Amino acid sequence: MNDGPFAALERNHFFHGKLMAVPQWEKDARFHDLVRRHVNRFVLGAGVVRGLGVAEDPAAPGRGLVRPGFALDELGRELVVAEPIAFDPHQLTDGDGEPSGDPVDSGEVVVGLLYSESKADPAPALAPGCGPGACEHDTLRLRPRLLVRRPAGPPAAPPGPFPGPPPADAAGLHQFLAGLADAEAAEVTDPSVPLARIGLTGGLAIDAVAGRPLVYGNPQLYRLLLTLGGLLRTPVLRYAGGDNQTAPSGATLPAPLVVEVTDAQGNPQPGVSVTFETASGGKFNPKTPATNAQGLAQTAWALGPAKGVQKATAKALATALAVTFQATAK
Repeated sequence: MNDGPFAALERNHFFHGKLMAVPQWEKDARFHDLVRRHVNRFVLGAGVVRGLGVAEDPAAPGRGLVRPGFALDELGRELVVAEPIAFDPHQLTDGDGEPSGDPVDSGEVVVGLLYSESKADPAPALAPGCGPGACEHDTLRLRPRLLVRRPAGPPAAPPGPFPGPPPADAAGLHQFLAGLADAEAAEVTDPSVPLARIGLTGGLAIDAVAGRPLVYGNPQLYRLLLTLGGLLRTPVLRYAGGDNQTAPSGATLPAPLVVEVTDAQGNPQPGVSVTFETASGGKFNPKTPATNAQGLAQTAWALGPAKGVQKATAKALATALAVTFQATAK
């Protein structure tokens, strides 16, 4: 099967009296495989979809275990692990998942999955022309192979944000997205899906996060949108003035402590209550001021009796952020 970026699609044309032999059945199977893999590759992406955790085998210390799960490789092919796979992280493999070379006991290895097909379920081949006892296979078993290799470099970083914010107007945004869609498909040199990095020195140190590509399903994307929407509505508390002042212990600082409350776009948020607190025994006047039309809230800080550095904290119920001030009591 041609797994190029855009393989030509052909399917059967059915008519009365059409002879359906092996090539015709394979043509339809190929058509459905290619369409599905195009969608997987260019719409969903490549990486772990669910499961496929990697841990030390509790039944065999020093060995690894890949839990069941589902992934998509860079060519859009499905990788399904139906049962746990036990493996020896000290034994490197070749590109086909076969043991290669002597065992290693130091450094780091990368564990990954590689798409693989194998024939199973032998059955008699009854077509004319086959000799007595000739057999074929009823089943193509799609069971990924496990790769254990030395890392080619540092873990791949997940995709970052765009270099700049997309245009806000509809026409500009469409032009921006059209440019992304026009990009050529990257050449795939290694279709395996990395699952974990394992340090071998002094026992197994398994990192199943760094360099592990992910495919975000619709439920996860929906929850991310809800979270981001909540963050955009959450006010922001930031420092505005009054830090690093000096006064005699017990005295009020010359300038007030000032904080600013805005929304995520920087617009002032009036009427938000801000609470000032200290563990140094000082007092605030007022202790819980409200922000004005410019989003500013301020208070006078009378220091506590102790000499040295004292700290105060400003908090607002509408945001999880806090601002810390410090002053020196002489």
